[in-house]
Amino acid sequence: MKRTGTMRFLSLALALAMALCFAACSGSKAPDPSTAPAEPAPGSEPMTAPRPEETGEPQHGGSLKVTINGDPGSLDIMLETSENTQIPASHIFETILTADYAGNVHPGVCTYEQSADGLVITLTLREGLKFHNGDPVTMEDIHATIDRWLGSVSFAQNALGNKLDNIQYTDTTAVITLKESAPLALQALSAYDRGPYVMPKSILEAAGDDKITEAMGYIGTGPYKFVEWQADRHIKLARYEDYIATGVEASGLAGSKMAYADEIYVIPVKDKMTRITGVQTGSYDVGIGVPSNLYAQLSADPNLIVSMADLGINPGLVFNCLEGPTTDVKLRQAILACLDMESLLLAAEGDENFYYQSPCFMPKASAFYNEAGLEKYRQIDPAAAKALLEESSYNGETLVYLTTKDYDYFYKTALLASDMMRQIGINVELTVVDNATLNDMRSDPKQYSMFSCGLTPKSDPTQIAFIASDKWAGGYASEGKTELVRKLLSTPGKEERIAQWKELSELLYEEVPVITFGERRNAIVTRDNIHNIFDGEKKFYWNTWIG
Repeated sequence: MKRTGTMRFLSLALALAMALCFAACSGSKAPDPSTAPAEPAPGSEPMTAPRPEETGEPQHGGSLKVTINGDPGSLDIMLETSENTQIPASHIFETILTADYAGNVHPGVCTYEQSADGLVITLTLREGLKFHNGDPVTMEDIHATIDRWLGSVSFAQNALGNKLDNIQYTDTTAVITLKESAPLALQALSAYDRGPYVMPKSILEAAGDDKITEAMGYIGTGPYKFVEWQADRHIKLARYEDYIATGVEASGLAGSKMAYADEIYVIPVKDKMTRITGVQTGSYDVGIGVPSNLYAQLSADPNLIVSMADLGINPGLVFNCLEGPTTDVKLRQAILACLDMESLLLAAEGDENFYYQSPCFMPKASAFYNEAGLEKYRQIDPAAAKALLEESSYNGETLVYLTTKDYDYFYKTALLASDMMRQIGINVELTVVDNATLNDMRSDPKQYSMFSCGLTPKSDPTQIAFIASDKWAGGYASEGKTELVRKLLSTPGKEERIAQWKELSELLYEEVPVITFGERRNAIVTRDNIHNIFDGEKKFYWNTWIG
């Protein structure tokens, strides 16, 4: 699905120039020309370098300095979905169960047993576990965690809560009895995204329906404990000396978590170039998102290690399906028909080795990946788009497209996509705000017609935000979606579920609540003395050492 060549690049360059001109005329600040896409060198090889295999013995000690894109809203990982929260908070808090790269479930704070019919799950609290404040973990804490989780997380309610008969607690166990098959129950109990992260009952009661704050206490059971948060400077974590590992071989988010570094400084750095050059100078140890035009230069630096990673992130846009012009499916279909996905991806990433053209909302590496909707994804048909626009109720209204420069791929794709829409007769106003404001505004359907998104990878399609809940931003709901999600949540057979997801994927290209432009790839740079960083979609630094 790649198209390359000089004419292709010149066409994109002209389109970007027109979009930049419009942005300048409308008062928006144009991107720095130094970050504009560069034409790939003729005959250049794909950038697929893996990290070198680790051969040395792990070493304890030192301070690890890693970067995130900006300050998180909070470290309440049960209620927050941003990576800026998840990266530091997943070192502090642990889920009831955990899952490895293959999706197999392992012990977390608890071990588990499941009956042959799958209707009874017994959780047993691991012995000797203590919170970072020294208090022992009790089943009262597990009880409070499960209650909060089931009451606030859509996936928890869909996968477990709606199928629950009762939960019986003792001093050391929780016996979950189901009234019907719940094939995703164990996966939910081990979920990384808004999973059942165990916290002290007293703190959960103090928070009530609100997010946990630093004043209440970020107290968990993980390999690192919270030390301090200096806004716009760092979040400091320190090794928790009384941590008890599970003893299971490490794989992904499961298994033993070793705190080799004495401290981890998680540093918010909004500007990508600053992140990457900071690793060059030694200010940081890890930087994610190496620009394509710096890849070769950094790879040649003997003090650095540069590797490519498929992190499964889908850049795209989400429509307002609750009110305004974009509630009309014909208008949404018209916008899909006018978009040139390769140009959008190339504008964002600058090199074809940094993205996959993909119509699917699940990563290419997932068993759930499919190419349903491929023809509509890559149609690039302005005539068909104009015809759909004529069939719609659209009457020249201004569509407000929310985006942010905090993620440069949000802004670059929004800039070019807006221009593509204008070319078929749609009036688009690009509203550029910081990411925190975008997240607030997207909750109010009166403030936008569409917004930029970067959908993070999930292990199951029922965890995708706009699939999991009709109440997520954009408010996508339909009878077809509801029925197919119900089947996905109730069907135990994997092949049947894969077929059901393909059917739902086809529906998404009919109803067009969200558009994915494709799947990003990321180049990661580290100092050459940083060993054993994450090798999957989730970013974590336990088991990483300095040496």
